[in-house]
Amino acid sequence: MNLIVILILSIIIGTSYYYMMEKSLPIDSNCTFISTIWTDLFAFIWGFIIIYKGYQYNDNLLILLAGILIVEHIWQVLPKYQINKIINVN
Repeated sequence: MNLIVILILSIIIGTSYYYMMEKSLPIDSNCTFISTIWTDLFAFIWGFIIIYKGYQYNDNLLILLAGILIVEHIWQVLPKYQINKIINVN
């Protein structure tokens, strides 16, 4: 499968996973905001390493799973910084 197609699939699946995860949490829950930035940073680094290894070994499943990991953490990190901006303004 083409690398671009795999990465597009990872965006779709990662976004869908995040959407389902958010919908399963109570509205007043702040579960997405519990982890530190280091969790997301390590997820990005490891995700890119796994994508690189998947590319080296021609393993599309590794590339897909690592892409999903990165996308899901991108969605998690965005609300954290929006909340931090709101808190710091007040």
